Amino acid sequence: MFVSSNQYREAITKLIEDNELVKVAAAFWGDGAEKMFPLSSGKHFEILCNLTMGGSNPAPIQVLLDQPNVTIRMLNDLHAKVVIGKDSVIVGSANFSSNGLNLEMDEAGGWKEAGIVSNDPTNLKDVKKWFANLWTSSLEIKSHHLEEAKAQWLKRRASRPRPQQPVCLLDAPLQQLRDLPIYLVMYQESASAEANEAFKEVKEGLNQDEELPIHVSRLSFFENWGKLPKKATLLGVRYGVRGGLKLDAPCVRIPELDGSPSVKKKKVNLQFTVGKSDVEGMEFGKDDREKFKQMLKPQIDALWKKFAPKGTRVVSLFDALSYLKYELPE
Repeated sequence: MFVSSNQYREAITKLIEDNELVKVAAAFWGDGAEKMFPLSSGKHFEILCNLTMGGSNPAPIQVLLDQPNVTIRMLNDLHAKVVIGKDSVIVGSANFSSNGLNLEMDEAGGWKEAGIVSNDPTNLKDVKKWFANLWTSSLEIKSHHLEEAKAQWLKRRASRPRPQQPVCLLDAPLQQLRDLPIYLVMYQESASAEANEAFKEVKEGLNQDEELPIHVSRLSFFENWGKLPKKATLLGVRYGVRGGLKLDAPCVRIPELDGSPSVKKKKVNLQFTVGKSDVEGMEFGKDDREKFKQMLKPQIDALWKKFAPKGTRVVSLFDALSYLKYELPE
């Protein structure tokens, strides 16, 4: 039987519902793919994926790995899309993401998929034998495989095909911000006097360097922050103890300037940044920042309580807006 579009997903759902053991060979996996499987039903699943080639989001793979009724292994030359039950098999075009082009499900709702559902005993016997051979040659997934997959996934997501990029950040649909290196850096404390003095000394030294490829006037710093994302746009958000809110201009790290000088016998850790005129190619000027501040202000306390107690106040813009259930204009 030939199936396409919604019929395709319905056929997979029915096969899973009708079988206690389901075997899946699907190369690439996207966000939310684990929801296809009723993990609390007592059913068992054997899954083959292509994990480290960059087309799979490791997040659903990690969820499935943590389930006692799921065994999932990796095979890095896998490109098949096959779902096997006791008496039927589905062979088709669809990965357990929307496709193999590192697009998440909700970003590619218009992709056309098709497949064949077969109950033919000969076909089923051949497919089960094929799956067994692949299973034998597959690898157990280790933590370093997941780390490699994450790095490859983020690299490919950053260069994924996108709709025409909006001119202004505030015109970007929420889903278009997914995996972009844009972070809110939320803080309450002002920099110490020692840190400000050390920063002043560094700037004075840099002013004498005529070959410096940055504008010293646009330098700033974070004090004692530990790890801050590199090669990312940082949006400083000061949430004052009295409820005031201030949004800093976009900036990017300059790790080569970082240091831990001692001032008045007190050691301070400085991480330097330089101001930017855009956010990942999108405008975010003074008026835009004021508008964004007004958007955040009613919900900043909820955002702070959600992310600050975990020991970090650095959160991706996508995660922050998703938590607040806010959709930037379509």
